[in-house]
Amino acid sequence: MASTVSAAQPIAGRVEVVDGDTIKVDGTKERVRLFGIDAPESRQSCRNAAGLRYLCGARAADALAQIVGRNGQVACEEQDRDRYGRIVAICRLDGKDIGAAMVSGGWARDYAQYSHGRYAAREAEAKAKRRGAWAGRWQAPWEWRRERRDGG
Repeated sequence: MASTVSAAQPIAGRVEVVDGDTIKVDGTKERVRLFGIDAPESRQSCRNAAGLRYLCGARAADALAQIVGRNGQVACEEQDRDRYGRIVAICRLDGKDIGAAMVSGGWARDYAQYSHGRYAAREAEAKAKRRGAWAGRWQAPWEWRRERRDGG
């Protein structure tokens, strides 16, 4: 796979947010999954600090849209392809990793299974400072998906 990744052309352009960890970049037909993070699913609900439910997946998508801005130009470096064939990439806006920004803001978790802990310190800080979804309670997105697959 290393030869495929090194041969991959960088992806750059304006962004359309699909959800909290997936974007579409102008000029491509493909969706790009942000490397190493997992944001709440679109239909996933969480509890805020007062214990009230809210759609944290929608809020995560809003947070990503705020990070990339209206005319955000990103540059993405392909790392892999996921099981759905989507590009998995580290994407940067003005040189800053937008996946890292999502984790730091508390709207995504370090997906250590794939990131090997790349964003673990950022997640710990966001949790300690109760940023984003960490202000209340939220289930890890991979657990939420598994429960739905298993009929839970």
